[in-house]
Amino acid sequence: MPELPSPPEPPRPIASRRGQTRTPEDQARDRAALVKVALELLESEGPNALSMRRVAAQVGASYQVVYTLFGGKAGLLDALFREGFRRLARACESTDGSDGDDGDDAKMRQLVACAVAYRRFALAHRELYALMFGQAVSGFAPDAESRRIAREAFGVVRRAARSALAAGGSETAHPPTHVVEALARAGWASTHGHVALELDSWFGPDPEAETRLVESLRTLVAGANERTTSD
Repeated sequence: MPELPSPPEPPRPIASRRGQTRTPEDQARDRAALVKVALELLESEGPNALSMRRVAAQVGASYQVVYTLFGGKAGLLDALFREGFRRLARACESTDGSDGDDGDDAKMRQLVACAVAYRRFALAHRELYALMFGQAVSGFAPDAESRRIAREAFGVVRRAARSALAAGGSETAHPPTHVVEALARAGWASTHGHVALELDSWFGPDPEAETRLVESLRTLVAGANERTTSD
């Protein structure tokens, strides 16, 4: 699967000066730059590096700028949480199905490739992934908008599940919504469970971890297709 291109680097924010007025465009650039450096600190040093002063110092700004733009550390963590789910969704959407094998229908390969992209994202961005799923920062709870963005990422899985069912030999090109939802949730849960066990080294080093994940997805789709034809 090709590497997901990195987003363009935002301009560095300008340290605030007394009496200086920042336009909405300036503030958007400042927020993007602060999120970028906070992500870099999180990935390289872990969540303990995310102090307001440390993040602000990375861009030559006062720590008060971080409070102004994010309302405090919780707001910055929400911004990182949202960016993580946006990147995860892009990783899944960018797959071309090349991670399936020739025995899979093209649309089935898309669901498999999405699961593979999810796993690779988690392994490549362990600290960010831990923040996204509530393990990295004690006491952090994403706000309602952050949870909405996270649920939007699940929409990528739902669309791949619908395509897999429509192409999986079922008698209809329009599988029932409840079956699509069941497959999407089971697929996400299975992938998340596989990844969690792998990150925790539950079974020790496993060079076949990705293959096992793919086989579990194929099994889920086969069962869902049987249910579609019988409903």
